[in-house]
Amino acid sequence: VLMKKATILARKEGRELVRAMLAIKGGGQWPTLETCLPPGSLLEQIYNVFLATTDIPSEIPVFAALHYISALLLQRDVVIEFADDTTRPDIWSVCLAESGAGKTYAQNKIKRALNANILMFGEFSSSAMFVENLSMSNCGFWAKDEFAQFLKALETQNHLLETKGYLMQCYDGEEITRATIRATITVKKPALVIFGSTVFSTIKDNITQEMLLDGFA
Repeated sequence: VLMKKATILARKEGRELVRAMLAIKGGGQWPTLETCLPPGSLLEQIYNVFLATTDIPSEIPVFAALHYISALLLQRDVVIEFADDTTRPDIWSVCLAESGAGKTYAQNKIKRALNANILMFGEFSSSAMFVENLSMSNCGFWAKDEFAQFLKALETQNHLLETKGYLMQCYDGEEITRATIRATITVKKPALVIFGSTVFSTIKDNITQEMLLDGFA
Protein backbone atom coordinates (compact mmCIF):
# COMPACT_ATOMS: atom_id res chain seq x y z
CA VAL A 1 0.00 0.00 0.00
CA LEU A 2 2.83 2.40 0.88
CA MET A 3 4.58 1.63 -2.41
CA LYS A 4 1.36 2.28 -4.31
CA LYS A 5 0.87 5.62 -2.51
CA ALA A 6 4.48 6.59 -3.23
CA THR A 7 4.01 5.75 -6.92
CA ILE A 8 0.84 7.84 -7.12
CA LEU A 9 2.62 10.75 -5.41
CA ALA A 10 5.59 10.47 -7.78
CA ARG A 11 3.27 10.52 -10.78
CA LYS A 12 1.46 13.57 -9.43
CA GLU A 13 4.73 15.40 -8.74
CA GLY A 14 6.00 14.42 -12.17
CA ARG A 15 2.92 15.83 -13.89
CA GLU A 16 3.15 19.04 -11.85
CA LEU A 17 6.82 19.41 -12.78
CA VAL A 18 6.04 19.01 -16.49
CA ARG A 19 3.21 21.56 -16.24
CA ALA A 20 5.51 24.04 -14.49
CA MET A 21 8.19 23.59 -17.16
CA LEU A 22 5.69 24.09 -19.97
CA ALA A 23 4.37 27.25 -18.29
CA ILE A 24 7.74 29.03 -18.49
CA LYS A 25 7.47 31.46 -21.38
CA GLY A 26 9.36 34.66 -21.98
CA GLY A 27 6.87 37.53 -22.23
CA GLY A 28 4.06 34.99 -22.46
CA GLN A 29 5.39 33.48 -25.70
CA TRP A 30 7.79 30.67 -26.47
CA PRO A 31 11.02 32.13 -27.88
CA THR A 32 11.98 31.02 -31.37
CA LEU A 33 15.30 29.31 -31.99
CA GLU A 34 16.53 32.29 -33.98
CA THR A 35 16.02 34.71 -31.06
CA CYS A 36 18.03 32.43 -28.74
CA LEU A 37 21.18 32.46 -30.88
CA PRO A 38 23.84 35.11 -30.14
CA PRO A 39 24.18 37.44 -33.16
CA GLY A 40 27.29 36.70 -35.19
CA SER A 41 27.99 33.47 -33.34
CA LEU A 42 28.98 30.15 -34.88
CA LEU A 43 25.57 28.74 -33.97
CA GLU A 44 23.83 31.56 -35.83
CA GLN A 45 26.01 30.95 -38.89
CA ILE A 46 25.12 27.25 -38.84
CA TYR A 47 21.44 28.14 -38.44
CA ASN A 48 21.55 30.49 -41.43
CA VAL A 49 23.40 28.03 -43.70
CA PHE A 50 21.01 25.14 -43.05
CA LEU A 51 17.99 27.44 -43.31
CA ALA A 52 19.15 28.76 -46.69
CA THR A 53 20.30 25.49 -48.25
CA THR A 54 18.14 22.69 -46.79
CA ASP A 55 14.65 21.96 -45.53
CA ILE A 56 16.04 20.26 -42.40
CA PRO A 57 14.55 21.57 -39.14
CA SER A 58 17.10 24.10 -37.86
CA GLU A 59 17.05 22.71 -34.32
CA ILE A 60 18.85 19.55 -35.47
CA PRO A 61 22.10 21.11 -36.81
CA VAL A 62 22.13 23.83 -34.12
CA PHE A 63 21.86 21.39 -31.23
CA ALA A 64 24.28 18.96 -32.88
CA ALA A 65 26.80 21.79 -33.12
CA LEU A 66 26.11 22.84 -29.54
CA HIS A 67 26.99 19.34 -28.35
CA TYR A 68 30.21 19.17 -30.39
CA ILE A 69 31.24 22.53 -28.93
CA SER A 70 30.35 21.34 -25.42
CA ALA A 71 32.45 18.19 -25.91
CA LEU A 72 35.40 20.27 -27.04
CA LEU A 73 35.09 22.51 -23.97
CA LEU A 74 34.66 19.52 -21.66
CA GLN A 75 37.78 17.85 -23.02
CA ARG A 76 39.74 21.06 -22.52
CA ASP A 77 38.70 21.20 -18.85
CA VAL A 78 36.60 24.33 -19.31
CA VAL A 79 34.14 24.89 -16.46
CA ILE A 80 31.56 27.50 -15.51
CA GLU A 81 31.95 29.05 -12.07
CA PHE A 82 28.95 30.27 -10.11
CA ALA A 83 27.91 30.50 -6.45
CA ASP A 84 31.31 29.26 -5.29
CA ASP A 85 30.90 26.10 -7.33
CA THR A 86 31.68 24.87 -10.84
CA THR A 87 29.79 22.90 -13.45
CA ARG A 88 31.08 21.15 -16.55
CA PRO A 89 29.57 21.47 -20.04
CA ASP A 90 28.49 17.82 -20.14
CA ILE A 91 25.06 18.35 -21.66
CA TRP A 92 22.71 15.52 -22.63
CA SER A 93 19.91 15.91 -25.16
CA VAL A 94 17.62 13.70 -27.21
CA CYS A 95 16.49 15.00 -30.59
CA LEU A 96 13.00 13.88 -31.59
CA ALA A 97 12.21 14.01 -35.30
CA GLU A 98 10.46 11.83 -37.83
CA SER A 99 12.31 9.57 -40.22
CA GLY A 100 13.58 11.55 -43.20
CA ALA A 101 13.93 14.79 -41.23
CA GLY A 102 17.68 14.84 -41.86
CA LYS A 103 18.96 13.90 -38.39
CA THR A 104 21.87 11.78 -39.61
CA TYR A 105 22.69 14.05 -42.56
CA ALA A 106 22.85 17.16 -40.37
CA GLN A 107 24.97 15.46 -37.72
CA ASN A 108 27.44 14.18 -40.32
CA LYS A 109 27.81 17.66 -41.82
CA ILE A 110 28.38 19.21 -38.39
CA LYS A 111 30.83 16.46 -37.47
CA ARG A 112 32.97 17.09 -40.55
CA ALA A 113 32.93 20.82 -39.92
CA LEU A 114 33.57 20.82 -36.15
CA ASN A 115 35.39 17.57 -35.41
CA ALA A 116 38.51 19.28 -34.06
CA ASN A 117 40.13 16.15 -32.62
CA ILE A 118 37.13 15.54 -30.39
CA LEU A 119 37.33 12.33 -28.40
CA MET A 120 34.33 10.17 -29.28
CA PHE A 121 32.67 7.62 -27.00
CA GLY A 122 32.36 4.25 -28.72
CA GLU A 123 29.43 1.85 -28.92
CA PHE A 124 29.07 -0.89 -26.32
CA SER A 125 27.05 -4.08 -25.95
CA SER A 126 27.15 -4.61 -22.19
CA SER A 127 27.45 -2.73 -18.90
CA ALA A 128 31.01 -3.99 -18.49
CA MET A 129 31.95 -2.64 -21.92
CA PHE A 130 30.34 0.71 -21.06
CA VAL A 131 32.67 1.12 -18.08
CA GLU A 132 35.65 -0.06 -20.12
CA ASN A 133 34.86 2.44 -22.88
CA LEU A 134 34.41 5.18 -20.31
CA SER A 135 37.81 4.45 -18.79
CA MET A 136 39.39 4.97 -22.21
CA SER A 137 37.12 7.78 -23.43
CA ASN A 138 36.14 9.73 -20.32
CA CYS A 139 34.73 13.16 -21.25
CA GLY A 140 33.98 11.79 -24.70
CA PHE A 141 31.13 12.70 -27.05
CA TRP A 142 28.52 10.02 -27.61
CA ALA A 143 26.31 10.56 -30.66
CA LYS A 144 23.68 7.83 -30.56
CA ASP A 145 21.02 7.19 -33.20
CA GLU A 146 17.82 5.26 -32.33
CA PHE A 147 18.21 6.43 -28.73
CA ALA A 148 14.74 5.26 -27.70
CA GLN A 149 15.67 1.69 -28.63
CA PHE A 150 18.72 2.02 -26.38
CA LEU A 151 16.53 3.25 -23.51
CA LYS A 152 14.25 0.26 -23.99
CA ALA A 153 17.24 -2.09 -23.94
CA LEU A 154 18.34 -0.61 -20.60
CA GLU A 155 15.13 -1.94 -19.06
CA THR A 156 14.85 -5.27 -20.88
CA GLN A 157 18.35 -6.60 -21.67
CA ASN A 158 20.13 -8.25 -18.74
CA HIS A 159 23.59 -7.41 -20.07
CA LEU A 160 22.70 -3.68 -20.00
CA LEU A 161 20.74 -3.39 -16.75
CA GLU A 162 23.66 -1.92 -14.78
CA THR A 163 24.30 0.73 -17.43
CA LYS A 164 21.39 2.83 -16.20
CA GLY A 165 23.05 3.21 -12.80
CA TYR A 166 26.40 3.96 -14.39
CA LEU A 167 24.83 6.69 -16.50
CA MET A 168 23.31 8.28 -13.40
CA GLN A 169 26.72 8.18 -11.68
CA CYS A 170 28.27 9.67 -14.79
CA TYR A 171 25.72 12.48 -14.83
CA ASP A 172 26.51 13.28 -11.19
CA GLY A 173 30.27 12.96 -11.72
CA GLU A 174 30.50 10.18 -9.11
CA GLU A 175 33.43 7.77 -9.27
CA ILE A 176 32.60 4.53 -11.08
CA THR A 177 34.29 1.25 -10.15
CA ARG A 178 33.74 -2.17 -11.70
CA ALA A 179 35.64 -5.38 -11.03
CA THR A 180 36.20 -7.68 -14.01
CA ILE A 181 38.01 -10.99 -14.40
CA ARG A 182 41.06 -9.16 -15.71
CA ALA A 183 41.17 -6.11 -13.44
CA THR A 184 39.28 -3.51 -11.44
CA ILE A 185 38.38 -0.46 -13.52
CA THR A 186 37.94 2.91 -11.81
CA VAL A 187 36.79 6.06 -13.57
CA LYS A 188 37.21 9.24 -11.54
CA LYS A 189 35.07 12.29 -12.32
CA PRO A 190 33.23 10.58 -15.20
CA ALA A 191 31.47 12.77 -17.74
CA LEU A 192 29.97 12.46 -21.19
CA VAL A 193 28.34 14.73 -23.73
CA ILE A 194 25.39 12.81 -25.19
CA PHE A 195 23.37 13.73 -28.27
CA GLY A 196 20.77 11.10 -28.97
CA SER A 197 18.29 11.10 -31.79
CA THR A 198 15.16 9.04 -32.29
CA VAL A 199 11.85 8.95 -34.14
CA PHE A 200 9.23 11.09 -32.40
CA SER A 201 6.25 8.87 -33.18
CA THR A 202 7.65 5.74 -31.52
CA ILE A 203 9.45 7.04 -28.43
CA LYS A 204 6.35 6.47 -26.30
CA ASP A 205 6.59 2.77 -27.14
CA ASN A 206 10.17 2.49 -25.90
CA ILE A 207 10.20 4.33 -22.57
CA THR A 208 8.20 3.60 -19.45
CA GLN A 209 6.46 5.94 -17.05
CA GLU A 210 8.74 4.68 -14.30
CA MET A 211 11.79 5.70 -16.32
CA LEU A 212 10.47 9.27 -16.45
CA LEU A 213 9.74 9.43 -12.73
CA ASP A 214 12.54 7.47 -11.03
CA GLY A 215 15.21 10.15 -11.39
CA PHE A 216 16.77 8.81 -14.57
CA ALA A 217 14.99 11.29 -16.85
